[in-house]
Amino acid sequence: MSVFNDEFTVPENYTMDDIKRRVMSWNASHLGKEYIMEVKSERHIILTKAKHDMRICFYPCIALLLGIPIVFMLFMASPYTAVFAIFGYLALVLIVETVSVYLFCLNPEKAEYSITFSHEIPIRVRVIGTGEIGKSSHEYQGLKDNLYGSRQDQGLGIEF
Repeated sequence: MSVFNDEFTVPENYTMDDIKRRVMSWNASHLGKEYIMEVKSERHIILTKAKHDMRICFYPCIALLLGIPIVFMLFMASPYTAVFAIFGYLALVLIVETVSVYLFCLNPEKAEYSITFSHEIPIRVRVIGTGEIGKSSHEYQGLKDNLYGSRQDQGLGIEF
């Protein structure tokens, strides 16, 4: 988990309504669609992304399915081995499911950006990022570009 602070000033002609519109448009864009926006006040918002690793959900299912043929083979051996196999398989199910629920449900890769806006003109923006922000740095850069207005058309155009 990492933490960073960033401060920048938006252009002087931006109002708070312009900034709100820009944040909402970023949140609706491809980069911001996984983020949940929580408005604490007019000048404080929190953007949160909690992404689960789907492989963590897949591995327990495979482990449990691979254990079924082993249990059936042990049923053929003797009654005592069959009882031992059933209890062993139930213990495996409980352990694997407990670990997978902890890893999948309780421990997602989370990135959170707390954004505050000053009251003076030009508006100063302060961002505090926490969590797995290294993996979402391109998304934050897109948000910053959208807020600052530095995104320019880089495509080919007709020059007059």
